[in-house]
Amino acid sequence: MARGTGLVRWLAAAALVSAAAATPVLAQTTLKMAYALSETSHYGVAAAAFSKSLAASDPDFKIQQFPNSQLGGEREVIEGLQLGTIDMAIVSTGATLNFVPQTGVFDIPFLFRDLAHAHPTVHGGLLDPPEGVGLADLQLGHQHPLGAIDRLTGLEPVAQVA
Repeated sequence: MARGTGLVRWLAAAALVSAAAATPVLAQTTLKMAYALSETSHYGVAAAAFSKSLAASDPDFKIQQFPNSQLGGEREVIEGLQLGTIDMAIVSTGATLNFVPQTGVFDIPFLFRDLAHAHPTVHGGLLDPPEGVGLADLQLGHQHPLGAIDRLTGLEPVAQVA
């Protein structure tokens, strides 16, 4: 009987250890964000601003940035997104053409008069990735007016879809 009790205790201890190991750890989730340019480029500045905003709104998430094509060129980064080895990326529209051909429309110069003209196209479903591509979402960034740009002589503010 003592032998059976020892086995029961051992199984109970093993179950307890297994349950403790299966319990999620209360720690930060680190997301990998890759981009081809330097941290001081517009990609790097956007990535830093996004990281800061995310940290302020949800401290359970942290962004680990991989600038300067550390995880590969833009094509390899998109493939990493598809495989799940990279969580987030900032890439140019040229790199997305092989995966979502509709993005090629944004390489046509002077296609949109202004942001108001571009907005319905950008947010009207054109960028929804086709089934089977393995990309969850595609977004185009927006440039916000700097406020002081009108002080530059001879130049007018230009609205862009980046």
